[in-house]
Amino acid sequence: GLLTFWKLFFTYFQQDEWAIFGNYIYWEKAGLSWWDRLFIYEQGTHVAPLSNIFFYPQFKLFSLHFGYYAFVNILIHVLNAYLLYILALLFIKNKKISILTGIFFLVNSVIQQAVTWTGTSLGTTGSVTFLLLSFIFLTKNLIGKNQIKGWLIASFCWILSILFKETSVFFILVIPLLWLLYSSNKNIWRFECG
Repeated sequence: GLLTFWKLFFTYFQQDEWAIFGNYIYWEKAGLSWWDRLFIYEQGTHVAPLSNIFFYPQFKLFSLHFGYYAFVNILIHVLNAYLLYILALLFIKNKKISILTGIFFLVNSVIQQAVTWTGTSLGTTGSVTFLLLSFIFLTKNLIGKNQIKGWLIASFCWILSILFKETSVFFILVIPLLWLLYSSNKNIWRFECG
């Protein structure tokens, strides 16, 4: 990840980051409650409270030192590549191809904006982290014993993903496709507690 995105350390903030930093300074000066900060103020575009909950402390810790933000973005992207490797391994059960899947995701240029656009990176990559976790738990649950615990963890991760960025709401369409994929397993909808 560092080899792919090493040039990110030589860039600086864009217009979105300055707007976000301005919002955070306004929050402090206006004395807004956390409810207002996360759900009311400036929510004309996205309702992403977890993005702000995790980005605001970065702003307080890192201030205007861009390299720290870049490192966190890359680190989360590396974590997501690893989670994709795990998911691919669940589906195809071939370690070499799964490793290639994770590496391809790690270095592919399509993901560049999600990692390099610091103002939105935490929302996008954080959403992907919890979406992949949801997908992993759901897939393990469909392959395995179909325990209520697995369904609850998958659902909780999906909700966290939506709270980072609402774009992961589409995942609701994937559940029937997964069910069809694994419908050859008998008793697929039988839940067992334990």
